[in-house]
This record gives sequence, C-alpha cells and structure tokens, in this order.
Amino acid sequence: MMIPSQISENNLHSTQMTDQDLVGWIAVQLDKVLTPGALAELRRITPEDPWCPAVWRLLADQRFDHFLSGNDAHARQSEKTWAFIIHVMALTTGLHDRSTPIGKVLANSGFSEIRLNRLLKAQDSQLFEQVSSVARFLKSKGERFDTSDLAALLLAKPGTERCDYIRNRIARWYFTTLAKSEKE
Repeated sequence: MMIPSQISENNLHSTQMTDQDLVGWIAVQLDKVLTPGALAELRRITPEDPWCPAVWRLLADQRFDHFLSGNDAHARQSEKTWAFIIHVMALTTGLHDRSTPIGKVLANSGFSEIRLNRLLKAQDSQLFEQVSSVARFLKSKGERFDTSDLAALLLAKPGTERCDYIRNRIARWYFTTLAKSEKE
C-alpha cells in the first residue's frame, strides 16, 4: 500500500494516481504544510462559495491536472467538488487514516442509523450538508477514518452504479460493525 509521502514524481504525471492517492496528498498538505491561517480559511468555506487562496494553492498543484482537465461544466463542477472535499478534510485535519473505513468508524462512534440513512440518501446540496455534519461529528469524537470514503461519495454522480457501490459499501461496513459489536 502506498502512503501519501511515498507518492513519487513518477505518479505525479501518471493517470495512475487515484482519488485515494490525491486525498492522501491533501491530508499531508493540511497536516504538515499549510499554515493555521490557511486551515482556518478552508474551514470557513461553503459549497456555494468554496473559493479562497488556500483552495486555489492546492488546486493549482499539477496532481489535480488529471482530475480537473477540460473547460466544460463537468470540469468546473469537479473543481468545486474538490474544493469542498478540501474543506471537509480541513474540518478533520489529522484524522485521515486510509486503513479505517468510515462506515466502521461511524458505527463504533455511536452515529445513529437515522443520520447514516440521511447521509446515504442525500444528493446535491443536502449531500454537502450531511458530509459536513459527519466530518464535524467525527472530529468531535477524535475518530480517525478514511476521508477518501467521503471524497468518493461527493465525487460519485448520483444514480450511477459507482454511487450505489460507494453508498452500499459505507452501509455494509456500518451494519457489519454493529452486528459484530452486538454479538460481543
């Protein structure tokens, strides 16, 4: 498994870089590179207006080139979604752990089934609200989790097989974890 600090310059120009790799790189930037002022900027942005100098500095990195290519509406929406992902990660700075699925963490931290259902059914602006709420909940609990799960949820186009897969994976981890804890 490649950790963010091991992403080489070779991967930088490759289309092999995944969403997970990019999330790992963002986590390192937030944890070790950005100033407290830049982090505060990132925590204050909204889905309607996700632009601030700290977002632009991160999005300007060539690692984003593959994810934000084009001049069409899809590329602009991707840019806005990645800006919001950065915001969510700024809310949970220091908690990224690629090996811990979010569904498992939500179950172990007392996140209610009702709230999980709201998250998994949300679309568009409601999804942004729910993801922010989850991020704040996990930050308040100090729970480490794979932030790329939330990124995947935000990046998946609603109604697609990919979106269903991501939502089902989160639910499966949540309910499998609950079932195991009930047996103990």
